[in-house]
Amino acid sequence: MPRMKSFSSLALLLGLCLTFLAPPRAQAEDEVTFDYFYEALAPYGTWVEVEGYGLCWSPEDVDADWSPYTEGQWVYTDAGWTWVGDEAFAGIVYHYGRWVYAVNQGWCWVPGYEWGPGWVSWRDNDEYIGWAPLPPEVVWQPDQGVGIWVDEVYNIGPSYYNFCHHRDFGCRRLRSVIIARSWNTIIIVQTANITNITFNRSSGVTYCGGVNYDRACRFSGVTIPALRLERRRDFDLRSDHKRSLLPTGQIRDNTLAVVAPRVSRTQDSHKHLPKATKIIGQNQVQHGWSGKGASGDLDSVRREMHAQVEGRTPKTDPARPVAQAELRAIPQPSTGSSVRPGVAVKSDEVRPAIPVQPIPQQPQTTQERAVAGIPFNPVQQPRMPVAGANNYTRERQDQPPQERVVEIEASNRQQQSRMPSGNRNGNDDQRQGMRGGNNGNPINTYLQRQRAEAEARNQAERQAQEMYARQQNEAAETRRQTAIQQQQQQQQQGTMERQRQERAQAQQQQMGMERQRQERSQAQQQQVAMERQRQDRAQQQQQQMAVERQRQRQERAQQAQQQALQQAASMARERERQSEIQRRPTMPTQPQIQIQPPASRDSVRKPDDNDDRRRRR
Repeated sequence: MPRMKSFSSLALLLGLCLTFLAPPRAQAEDEVTFDYFYEALAPYGTWVEVEGYGLCWSPEDVDADWSPYTEGQWVYTDAGWTWVGDEAFAGIVYHYGRWVYAVNQGWCWVPGYEWGPGWVSWRDNDEYIGWAPLPPEVVWQPDQGVGIWVDEVYNIGPSYYNFCHHRDFGCRRLRSVIIARSWNTIIIVQTANITNITFNRSSGVTYCGGVNYDRACRFSGVTIPALRLERRRDFDLRSDHKRSLLPTGQIRDNTLAVVAPRVSRTQDSHKHLPKATKIIGQNQVQHGWSGKGASGDLDSVRREMHAQVEGRTPKTDPARPVAQAELRAIPQPSTGSSVRPGVAVKSDEVRPAIPVQPIPQQPQTTQERAVAGIPFNPVQQPRMPVAGANNYTRERQDQPPQERVVEIEASNRQQQSRMPSGNRNGNDDQRQGMRGGNNGNPINTYLQRQRAEAEARNQAERQAQEMYARQQNEAAETRRQTAIQQQQQQQQQGTMERQRQERAQAQQQQMGMERQRQERSQAQQQQVAMERQRQDRAQQQQQQMAVERQRQRQERAQQAQQQALQQAASMARERERQSEIQRRPTMPTQPQIQIQPPASRDSVRKPDDNDDRRRRR
């Protein structure tokens, strides 16, 4: 028992020694935080504070017309349309987060957690195809995805979109073929939304569905690269520092390898926030309904976009699952020897993230080449095998018919020169017979047949060239008619715009005149009201004066009545006094007092108390 314990202790000690002596391995970090975004993007732009969205990154050294998803190209992978950008910061800002446009600042990137091949909304028709960066309001929910309702639900306007012709969609640098944004309001009502961003549960990655791959290649005229997506999650922050997420990826054996680690959602994911150089208010944020790409009658554009997806919501119409037919163009994994046609890649070669434009497969027949619009070149035509010419190699069979005829005639002459004279004469006779009836030496018959076939092929090629010339003329005429129609449409739209402006000006003038008339009417009404008030005040004053005169008359009447009563009372008192005096005995010593009546009513003096006292004495 003690020996077993010592043996186990010895084994444990040996294992620890081997562990410490083993070479250290790089620890694979499958998660990063926003701090890595802050540090990796700092050399290429500035961080600003946008009200409502928080800390955002704004690129530097870009012109005023720059917008996201323009400097690069779209390739097709098993994750759908994947953006392969030229900028040094393309690996982060086009696969994580969203974009918002602010006045006087430009496009600002809002960090996000989910990796995607391209966070854009798609629109197309038979002539145009367009894509717009999704705003921060679009929150990724794998169960419902992002569907054709995205423009209506999240209010994405015309100036957010980048439009190009279908024939230019396979261009290596799409910004050189993007149509001027002043046409966006016209194009956007002619296109329909085809966005289908969903979660592919079989592969475990987000699928960015838009235009059909075969349709895009057919309209474009070139084979757009179709690659297998290899998503690296074992992100080593120490060894890949400042370079892993910046490029979009690497292409090896028809595989696009991208570094796409998960972003941590922990609370300490924002340890070292950069300092914002500017604070942008919410009123400066635009949603694509103003700017160079949004002009004209925007109300009609809103109504048309609303009518296209009326009744569709994220709950009623979620994004559809990925169909197996959509992944048919993706090449299968190879051992290094099988390479997709049109893209020559060595098994040990590592190329930049932007793939070389593949060479389209040429049609095999003359008629197919004429239909495809490819000029005729006899050397590039497929060669028919030569029957009955066993002494010719496969390389000679691949030569043009005219060269084969010359070589066959030369070989025939050499064989005739080697023959004996008898045989040569017999052959001469035989040749003479063949000249008359075309039967005899099979070589001459073959030569005649080859000449006939060559003439037929030349005639078919001439017909194909004539057909190609006619098609070119028809295409040029079609382009000319299209240019004329576009010019006419532009003129009509300019005329309609001028008429609309004139109508708007006339309406404004009418409204101004109506306002002036209303103001004059109100002034007249005010004057009438003031005149009525003045008349009312005058009537009130007249009534007051009449009442005052009536009151004065009544007062004078009362005063006259009182005076008459007083005079009557005084006269009555005077009569009583006279009668009393007469009743008294006559005093001889007292002289008789004679009372003279007053001359008038006014001269009558009012008796007072002094008179009574004098009478008593």
